[in-house]
Amino acid sequence: MDGTMLAAVLGDFGAELRLERVPRPEPGPGKILIRLEASGVCHTDVHIWQGSVRPPQPPSPFILGHEGVGEVVALGDGVSDWRIGDRAGAAWIHDTCGACAECRSGHESFCQHHRAHGLNVPGTFA
Repeated sequence: MDGTMLAAVLGDFGAELRLERVPRPEPGPGKILIRLEASGVCHTDVHIWQGSVRPPQPPSPFILGHEGVGEVVALGDGVSDWRIGDRAGAAWIHDTCGACAECRSGHESFCQHHRAHGLNVPGTFA
């Protein structure tokens, strides 16, 4: 592999997505990299594409999607519960703050500081 991947990139709200080669990410500590095989299109993706939902700071590249599934192809430092070749999915929440009351009580899905695939970080249309 040449260090890039194919992605459907949002260049402008409401515009057609552009198929582009973008840098392939490297998994950081505690993270995995998934080679995506399929991604759903959620109504949230449509709202983001239309511009009615906008992130405060769009990711670059701006890749929508948060319903992806594929195969683990790389492991970040410290990952011990995943193996190369495992099946994995990417959901809406990318990560949470880990410090707020919701996170500390085990309700990370309600974290007001979470980052989401396809909104705050590149998503699964790749």
